[in-house]
Amino acid sequence: MKRGSITRLNGDKGRELSKISGHWTSYIEFDGKRYWDLKTVDPILHVDTKIPLPSDARYREDLIYLAKKDMAKSQE
Repeated sequence: MKRGSITRLNGDKGRELSKISGHWTSYIEFDGKRYWDLKTVDPILHVDTKIPLPSDARYREDLIYLAKKDMAKSQE
């Protein structure tokens, strides 16, 4: 799980507006309230085509490595 915060810069000091936790492959929470969870969303299915565009998301290297369970390469 990753953690962070959203801050507003106020002069030289930052004022924390919200605490964030989660991970892009599972869920995200703001101030302890879960706004998105992979377990509860309906997947978006692609429409298969014989000649996909070069920009088709299936060609994204990060997703290809994620499908292979290679988190290090997918993060690169």
